[in-house]
Amino acid sequence: EQKIDNLWFFAGDNEYISTMIGDNNEDTLLQISTKEMTSSSLDYAITKMYEFIEKIPRKVRTIGLSEIEEDEQSEYYQKLAEEIISSLIVKNIEIENPERLEEELIKIAGTPNSEFERDTKEFVEEILKVSSLEIEDLGIASTDLFPIVANYIKEKGSQDNFLKELMENLRLPEDDAIYLLEGLEVSKKIVQDREKVRFAQSETEKTDRKKIDRRRKKIFYGI
Repeated sequence: EQKIDNLWFFAGDNEYISTMIGDNNEDTLLQISTKEMTSSSLDYAITKMYEFIEKIPRKVRTIGLSEIEEDEQSEYYQKLAEEIISSLIVKNIEIENPERLEEELIKIAGTPNSEFERDTKEFVEEILKVSSLEIEDLGIASTDLFPIVANYIKEKGSQDNFLKELMENLRLPEDDAIYLLEGLEVSKKIVQDREKVRFAQSETEKTDRKKIDRRRKKIFYGI
């Protein structure tokens, strides 16, 4: 809806563009061109466009990897590893043993992100840094929150106990404690993802005995 409103705004008094914009929120704007602007070429292009539109699913849902068949998961991990190696080569990073590296990357990709949770000061500090907006919003000092989160990570405690700790130690109302807990949980998953990326980069460096520029770590983000 916002995009359609923006189209109306930019169209202004241009009648040509205005006539191409629909009257309801279900319409969108498509543009086609052909090598030869003849009626037959345009008709063919329009037909193909409609065929494409009809193939678009009306509804889609997110599917987790755990819902995919095991052989399809393996195929996905292999393609992901191949893509990472290909990207490294494009960046002029020579791979001495691509087969061995591919095996290692497939293994890492198949490891649940939760396995990369670390009971370290740095891991907890990164969680708090990612959650800085929620923490500041509630007027809490990170130094007061640190020992609570650190103990939660160390003991692998339940969310119910964690919520209780937040309410009692920080004297937060239940709604505020739930808001903070949800933010911290999201941040924890983000840091787990980052740790997995860092581990993949580290293992790549070990396998190939070459240092990879930290600026190129985005190559591993898909893992």
